[in-house]
Amino acid sequence: MSDIPPKKLIIPYIPDEICLEIFKRCDAKTLRNIKATSRCWRQTLSSYEFVSEVATSWKSKGCSLISHFGFSKTLNSSKDWVLNMDPVYGEATKIDLPMLTPGNGWFRIVGVENGIFLFRFSSTGDRSYLLVWNPAIGSTKAIPDPPRHYCRKCAFLYLFAYFPNSVNYGIVHLYKRDQREKTWTLTLYSSAEQNWLVNVSCPEYVRTLDPNYVSLDGVMYWMNWRENDRDTSPTFIVSFSMLTFEFGQIFVPAEATANYHGLMIHGGKLCLGAVNYDHERYSCTMWEIDSLGETPSWNKLLTYDGYGHPYLLSMFIDGDVIQVLEKYYQVEDLPDMTHTINHITRWSPLGKTQYNLKWMEFDNFVRMRSLSTYYESPFPVGG
Repeated sequence: MSDIPPKKLIIPYIPDEICLEIFKRCDAKTLRNIKATSRCWRQTLSSYEFVSEVATSWKSKGCSLISHFGFSKTLNSSKDWVLNMDPVYGEATKIDLPMLTPGNGWFRIVGVENGIFLFRFSSTGDRSYLLVWNPAIGSTKAIPDPPRHYCRKCAFLYLFAYFPNSVNYGIVHLYKRDQREKTWTLTLYSSAEQNWLVNVSCPEYVRTLDPNYVSLDGVMYWMNWRENDRDTSPTFIVSFSMLTFEFGQIFVPAEATANYHGLMIHGGKLCLGAVNYDHERYSCTMWEIDSLGETPSWNKLLTYDGYGHPYLLSMFIDGDVIQVLEKYYQVEDLPDMTHTINHITRWSPLGKTQYNLKWMEFDNFVRMRSLSTYYESPFPVGG
């Protein structure tokens, strides 16, 4: 070893503008470490301008499909599992969840947006919690679940969406103070205020929420829920603005009526999928709803047919359609012998081509409880 001391290296001064350009090219772990160096960098790297630009560049890596599976005979169970699936090749890996649900615990994915998951879960089966999670940067935030909900079976009384041009998100919760009440009350959690501050009485046509909701520019949309099979009221879409706290209705025209409807966002516009099906075959039509207002215009995008029972209406990824079909089998003489097949396909409307993305078989009644798209992003979980 030499006894000559090493020369001191003089680190040159780098302007903040140059540092920001360097940080925009860093991975998630590096960004997390940089945030821990000072309050100034934590605020700068958590700003909407920075995280939205980084999230846009990370989208070039592609997205993945997040699917939540569970046994259909059990509404809430700690035995459920979540898969992260490649939307091109169908490769799937199990996700290690950020919370524990042992024994009689359970969980639900309320929503996935801007690379952020919102879970509702319980470790004991009685009291539930809300958890926001960004798996890319490995951060979580617990949010108090409003104790107003009276029914543990109401697993989909929550909506999750981001405010426009903001790192802050909102969580909508519908509840009744008493089961005998005819109208619902809506409360809104804002990550900016860190509290449930808004309480709004819902119109009579708002009966509950739909787990297959969508959000666009701070407005949440979901299909109306029928209380029973004898309900013959017109099919319509309910909207709620997190900015103005106003509700709205969009009635579905006669030419778009079907056995089942579902919503999606495509090309920055609200779309409706209408499915008619029997025991063997289905027909799906996609409608684009333009000029959202008192007299929205409806444009037919595409129509396609298939065999089987669709789990849900399709979702768009890079202009292609992802379709999930479920099929159940049970041997009449052996009631314990059950079988489930989940068939996930990807169809290109332009090329009129379709290929098998994933084929899964289970020796039980298994349901796909939810399906979401996920893009990695550095969005903070605390607003």
